[in-house]
Amino acid sequence: MVDDGEEPGITSPDYVVFRPKSGVLHHRWLYYWLRSADGAALIKSLTRGAVRERLLFRRLAAGWIDSPPYPAQLRFAEAVQHVARARAAAEARLEAANALSLAFAASILDSMCGSAALRPLGDFIESFRNGLSRRPTGTEAGPVVLRLADVSTGSIDLSRVRRGNASLLEKDAYSLNEDDLLFIRVNGSRDLVGRCLLVPRLSEPVLFNDHLIRVRLRSDLSSAFVKMISDTVTVRSRILAGVTTSAGQLTISQDLLSSLTIPVPRLETQFKAVKAFGDATAGGKRLGEAVRSELSTLDVLPASLLRRAFRGEL
Repeated sequence: MVDDGEEPGITSPDYVVFRPKSGVLHHRWLYYWLRSADGAALIKSLTRGAVRERLLFRRLAAGWIDSPPYPAQLRFAEAVQHVARARAAAEARLEAANALSLAFAASILDSMCGSAALRPLGDFIESFRNGLSRRPTGTEAGPVVLRLADVSTGSIDLSRVRRGNASLLEKDAYSLNEDDLLFIRVNGSRDLVGRCLLVPRLSEPVLFNDHLIRVRLRSDLSSAFVKMISDTVTVRSRILAGVTTSAGQLTISQDLLSSLTIPVPRLETQFKAVKAFGDATAGGKRLGEAVRSELSTLDVLPASLLRRAFRGEL
């Protein structure tokens, strides 16, 4: 949706641009309704395709949607704009907290590891593994299989996981252990592709899909240290310089990760740097967690406002 006051743009042939009838259907109402559970069900019922699903506009135009009287839509449109502004403000606070963490990491690396020799990360990698290519159906009862949606916040989120049936061989090949590193292998966003996550202690078996790469390090390089430096401007620029593009998706490879040169001080210094970073960013981490909780709350407000509009409560 291009909302009021936003800059217009252009689209590729994969998109159809349309505008709802003024005074009949508000564009903001339609946008949020299509993103609701009812809207998702409508879209799913209208898509066609054996290999790649497509939604033709003529099918969407023939679909039936729920809409209250136009004055109720207007009240919803005004209320949801307040939510959007609150979300933008929260995202700005989260960005500021992340920027502060990066500044601390750069300062610590410079002061504690500035004289360390640069070594290829591949010298310290014990094993690589791209994830499981088979997708869970959503109705299986096996182990958790991590998706991009479960790691996009920078840590592993097990609140809305999917499970998949897996053989013993698959469980052994794609399991995650504490202190494993996960790199986002493929994504459409330059901000997300190549991001690194440190696997914490898990309360149950967890596997990962092929949008991710698992890296296990030798004992002479700390996983937490690699995670700390992976988001620095220097390392991120090297990763993005080696990204390849295919079908609109950005991809990193195991060879790219192996070739990354990083400072490798003594193991004792690595641990000290990680501790110093944790101490320096503790406040920012608490702020980030609070803001992410706020964003989760804001994400469910449009659906709540939709229900209230139908009940005539707006």
